[in-house]
Amino acid sequence: MEIFCTYCSKEKDNLIDLLPAIHRYKSKRIRKIHEAAELLGYPMFILSGEFGLIPTEEKIPYYDHLLLENEVYDLVKKKVINRIKENEISKIFFFLNPSDPFIKPYVDSISQACQISNTLITYVNIDIGEIEDKSIKGYRKIWYASLEANQEMVRNKDITAQAFNELFEKNPKDGMLFYERGEAYESLGYFKKAKNDYELALVYFPNPKWKRVAYQALKRIQKIIGINKNPIKLETRWNYFHCVHNFVYIPHIIRVFVLSALERYDDAEKRLSTGELRICLEMVTTLLLLKYKMIDFSKSQDIQFCRRTNELYSKGFIDYDLKELMITCWNKMSEIIHPFKSEDILEQDYKIAITNFYRILEIINQKRLLPLD
Repeated sequence: MEIFCTYCSKEKDNLIDLLPAIHRYKSKRIRKIHEAAELLGYPMFILSGEFGLIPTEEKIPYYDHLLLENEVYDLVKKKVINRIKENEISKIFFFLNPSDPFIKPYVDSISQACQISNTLITYVNIDIGEIEDKSIKGYRKIWYASLEANQEMVRNKDITAQAFNELFEKNPKDGMLFYERGEAYESLGYFKKAKNDYELALVYFPNPKWKRVAYQALKRIQKIIGINKNPIKLETRWNYFHCVHNFVYIPHIIRVFVLSALERYDDAEKRLSTGELRICLEMVTTLLLLKYKMIDFSKSQDIQFCRRTNELYSKGFIDYDLKELMITCWNKMSEIIHPFKSEDILEQDYKIAITNFYRILEIINQKRLLPLD
């Protein structure tokens, strides 16, 4: 058979023990050649300095090894020629970037192997770099759609995940779809299905931050199943991020807003994210006012959060504990985002604000206080 082939890359995914070679290597060059091979119907192999000539679907562990000239002979003899013969390879299209300073031992290896085994080889020079684009443009649109599918799936207790069918038809290898379906399966108690989806999310997410989100989810589900005996400790924001996925009796628009704010809730944007959560809290109160016909947007009026929250309590629509929690949370968030307070915000202030906000959402979801979409 005729195959497409290229050499391995220095950058590799090290978050999971065994991965198919095509997902182990973090290389734009390898990914693009693989896409071309699939489009044209060619099998693809990767020349590894550690494992020799391997098909892209072969699972390999993480390793860190650069092939040197004095290792070429052994690699060819032990791990390349036999693979050519075993797979009955008659011709190799070998793709290389000639500007790569470490390429010579790999070219020498494939050249010698083809010469010894009488295999035809065609060298194809390509100008494709190694670094992937990690900006994942447009991912939020897919994320918000998958969140809606997640919510529908859990509400309907639908283990067939029909809400995701159309999304997967359009984006069959999107990590976000696997992640959100995994969250839904976990919420429904189908932990093995969740584990499988988290593993696929880890494979298909291109962005390192989202890979780590999937990795945390995978460790969490392995703990539940009993595979992982080690203690699991999530960052506060990622713990709440996971828990909010279970709040399926919160309107979709608020759920999306909350999860988006939590996604950005790190040291660089913690204050900005707190401001976004404060807007979410105002949205919660506004929806409660609309539900009980206590607000008319056709009239211009000043909506003061604390006054309106007290009105909801006085009319018996929320209880005293929830009212106090909402006002305390609002005041703490207002204090954090105040324009004149930026240098002396304590970590404890953030903790109080985000913890209280989470508890508010938890109560509202449990009691189903808000009108749904």
